[in-house]
Amino acid sequence: MITKYFKTTVFTLVCTLIPFLLLADENEMPDNYKPINVSAETPTNPHRSLSLQIDAYYCCKTINVETDSPEGISSIQIMNVNKGMIKTEYLQPGDKDAAIDIREMGLGNYIICITIGNKVYTGNLELY
Repeated sequence: MITKYFKTTVFTLVCTLIPFLLLADENEMPDNYKPINVSAETPTNPHRSLSLQIDAYYCCKTINVETDSPEGISSIQIMNVNKGMIKTEYLQPGDKDAAIDIREMGLGNYIICITIGNKVYTGNLELY
């Protein structure tokens, strides 16, 4: 009797937990490197090339931005358009790089706005 009860309890527990664990992995953010193409879009010239170097990429649940601008990066705004979440980081004057953890924002389509001086540069990223 105890053996039958134990087997039934274990079977029920396993059947309940396995789908939950599989779904948890499905929502896990990837760790792999993904470059972010950054551009200086304007209403008159949407494909204008950058006059300065901006490197942006995603790796290990973090968005990294680096620039060679003497002004440095003023702020970075990251938006997950699928979930309606926004994260803004204000940097110290002259900062030329930043790493922003986005693990709490989850999977989805992202728009990244980088402010350097009085100009805004944009990029996008898809995480699935």
